[in-house]
Amino acid sequence: MCAIGTVTFMFIDIEGSTQLVERIDGDFADVLDDFYGLVKVAAEERQGWVVETDGDGVFAAFKDPAAALEAAVEIQCRLQMRPVSHGVELRVRIGLHIGSAVAASGSYVGREVHRAARISDAGHGGQIVMSAAIRGEVADALWSLQWQARDLGTYLLKGLSRPEHLFQLEVPGLEAVFPGLRAEPVMTDIDLAAYTHLL
Repeated sequence: MCAIGTVTFMFIDIEGSTQLVERIDGDFADVLDDFYGLVKVAAEERQGWVVETDGDGVFAAFKDPAAALEAAVEIQCRLQMRPVSHGVELRVRIGLHIGSAVAASGSYVGREVHRAARISDAGHGGQIVMSAAIRGEVADALWSLQWQARDLGTYLLKGLSRPEHLFQLEVPGLEAVFPGLRAEPVMTDIDLAAYTHLL
């Protein structure tokens, strides 16, 4: 299924997957199957769909950006609460972005897809990071759910020329403290003004 028009893209990636393979080797296939199944259920319950799986990552899409946020929270909650599988704790980074969908061969292509993937890459296991575009679309949903979008600042993402203003979704019960994003921060005019004031 590939909807056209404006679509919310979700990329999910297992943190430290190479080390996990080293530790559990053949059992990693079972861990991946469980992970894929969890994401599929969380997406489909909210009218989303898994676009593709690739090694330790999943690409999913949603017509409703608020539904994508709810799915992301459910995935992190389920992973946080589930028993350790095969002696490992699975931690995933989730990135969300909304943009124009260009369908090709059963998947999506284009700058907005790459931007969503890079947003995910910038995060850490347990973290949900979203673009300013998503933040603007889900303001009412955040208020009604009493969730917060913490401003992380503006960053240059790998391979992309336009900086991206990023936010962290914060939900009661989920981890909220992480190291700095794995991307290059950009000093905005406001940051420059504050920095100059300190000199």
